[in-house]
Amino acid sequence: MNHINWFPGHMHSARKSIKKILLGVDVALEIVDARAPMASTNPLIVDLCLLAKKPMLKVLNKVDLADPKVTKWWAEYFSEVDTVVPLTSGRHKKKDFTRILNGCRDRIGLSGRLGRSLKIMIVGTPNVGKSTIFNLLARRRISAVADEPALTRKQQALDVMNGEFKIIDTPGLLWPKITEQKTAFCLAVNNGIGRNAIYEEEVAEFLGEILLKHYPKSVRSRYQLTNTVSDGAHLVKCIAIAKKLYRKGGILNTERAADLLLNDYRAGRLGRISLEHSVS
Repeated sequence: MNHINWFPGHMHSARKSIKKILLGVDVALEIVDARAPMASTNPLIVDLCLLAKKPMLKVLNKVDLADPKVTKWWAEYFSEVDTVVPLTSGRHKKKDFTRILNGCRDRIGLSGRLGRSLKIMIVGTPNVGKSTIFNLLARRRISAVADEPALTRKQQALDVMNGEFKIIDTPGLLWPKITEQKTAFCLAVNNGIGRNAIYEEEVAEFLGEILLKHYPKSVRSRYQLTNTVSDGAHLVKCIAIAKKLYRKGGILNTERAADLLLNDYRAGRLGRISLEHSVS
């Protein structure tokens, strides 16, 4: 597989901006994708928070798309081995709003901030749902939301709860060099890396391997597959055959099949799927 890396120019500015903002906030709210919580945990943000001596609160977002048993395991894992507090955010807006703000209160306490707003900075990799959480805390739609990376390019700030909290949204940020390619492919499957940096078919083949290992019934049912499927590349070809996707001359259109598989996964049409089932 080809090496994946993506660090567009605006992320250099975002990194400098986040580093500066951190000095003036009370807590960093790190949003990760529950389908791949390790891959979407940004080590650069973790390091910046440690350097600025700021507490972090982790929110496992998009849990409605992730395998609930795996999400529960990850929540337990983070609570045991990490200094952050794991929360799960789905479609229960009132409950999530309360849990997140109470979690921020608990992380920072009341010491040193009586009479002023508790400042919360929302951080995370691209397309983990930061703008969704910002809108949740704002209790209205302010930030644009879409299933694509790098939609938010500028910092936004808003007072909530009559000024008790100040919420600061920041652009999605990756780290300059992703050395672990499993991490890069998980990010790419979840649309967290720009398409100009990836080969869609390879990303679909990576997803296919996970589906065949952990969710074979889901993928077989979705595409009505009856024959034995050996690996991710074979799965993409089988989908092309099942859906009669051909180019001129009777050549299989595996590019369209790959796009179909990725779109079905991202839209939740394959069921609730998790990409990471262990720490390694």
